[in-house]
Amino acid sequence: MNTKLSDSQTLVLLEVLRILRDEKNITARKKIYELFMDKKLGTSSDKETRSIIEKLNGDFDEIGFLVEEFDIKDMLFALYSDTVRRVWIALQNDIQREQNERNKNDPTAKNFGYYFTQLALEAKKYRDKNNLKEPGFTDLRHL
Repeated sequence: MNTKLSDSQTLVLLEVLRILRDEKNITARKKIYELFMDKKLGTSSDKETRSIIEKLNGDFDEIGFLVEEFDIKDMLFALYSDTVRRVWIALQNDIQREQNERNKNDPTAKNFGYYFTQLALEAKKYRDKNNLKEPGFTDLRHL
């Protein structure tokens, strides 16, 4: 990949990488992966789990917005398409359920998670184009 980024694209890519490398984001992803593997997502509505889901949805929605606005998807996906897809696979039912709940009272709620959804779809296209399979989940709790 020999793509020259503008100064603003470089700054935005660095911000996206900062979000993804933040300890809170990494810890939240690990927790969500574990709940997903244990088939406890969607059945667990405890406050901590809801908070983690909201954090990840917010982070990935923000990342999706920045990626779309600054056209940095190929650079990001070279490093993180698997992470984007893995988080999406784990959270898509929760996000869709919340969209449905919000739509009952607020017709503009369809925008909830919009950029995360688009980011996940673009990551899927990137992976398909590059003959990359969907990422799996590895249980690292016992290593």
